[in-house]
Formats: sequence, C-alpha cells, structure tokens
Amino acid sequence: MSVTNTLDWKAYESITKYIYETLGKQSGVTIKGYGSSCKVKGKSGLSHQVDVITSHTEGSHTYETAIECKYRKEKVNKDVVMKLVQILEDTGISKGIIVSKSGFTRDGIQYAKHTNIGIVHLREYEEKDLLGNSHQIDIATLDLNIKIHRTRPEITSIDIGDNRKIEIKHEFDYFDFTIILKNT
Repeated sequence: MSVTNTLDWKAYESITKYIYETLGKQSGVTIKGYGSSCKVKGKSGLSHQVDVITSHTEGSHTYETAIECKYRKEKVNKDVVMKLVQILEDTGISKGIIVSKSGFTRDGIQYAKHTNIGIVHLREYEEKDLLGNSHQIDIATLDLNIKIHRTRPEITSIDIGDNRKIEIKHEFDYFDFTIILKNT
C-alpha cells in the first residue's frame, strides 16, 4: 500500500496547534498564536518567532507556554533545547515544549529534563506500527498537566433497604421527609 506523504512543516505546526487546542480546551488552555507570524518580544528588545503559544489561567495567574515544532529527519539535540530555554528566559514565558517528528538525542532528553522543558515525539504511523496489533497505533506521547477541581457530591437518591429508594429532585429535598422505624 503506497501513501503519498503530503505532510510538511506547516501542516505539522497546524496539527500540533490543533492537538494542544483540543486537549487543552477542557482545562482552560487557549491558543494565543501560531505559525511563522507568531512572534514574542523579549526583555532584550528582540522578537522571537515561536511556532505555537498557549495561555492557561489558573486562579488569578495566567501562564504562557511556547511550543516549538521540529519537522526534521534528525533527532532534536541539546542545542535546540538550549535555544528554547534562552527564548523563555528573554520573553518571560513560563513553560516550553518541543514537539519532534524524529525524536530526541540522549543529550537533548537529558537537558530537557534538567531545564523542565517538555518533549513530545509526534510522528506519522508506519506500517511496522501495525505489526502484531492492527487495532492500536501509538502515535505520540503527551505529558499533560490537568488540574481537577473536586466538588461535593450531589445526592440523587438514598437507598433505605428492602429495595426501597428515596429519589431526590432538588438539593435540599431530603430535609422534607421523615423516616419512621418501627420496632418489630
């Protein structure tokens, strides 16, 4: 089976933006910009091009994340990670992520861990991915930090035994009845 590869670096950036936009929507992540026109001015007075910039509000704090997309044949090395770290320092952007088609070198992974840069290996599937398991394809590994708010449970019914339940229509309805236990 022959598949024509129409994916290029621009499409790769768009796919990355779409993934972060879609997965982040539930936790309040928005896309501030993406593509070759997405530029951020640093404290140095210089502008830096960033492939995707997201924004996330948590309480009264808003955080930005710079995402760099690398659609290359070579693995991403520490020099690419170091460049992103420098952009973050100059712009004051809180977090950085590098998305790579070809993966990362050992020194790239080590430096990313040391500097708290997220790394994602996002690639097209290959025929070998289907060998042995045609129902599941591992395309990417994403590290997501999702904040979950716990709220008190809502009581919808109370089981009083002997297959009897009291259905609750409103939050305070359970105060409107009395259960009388008979001594037998």
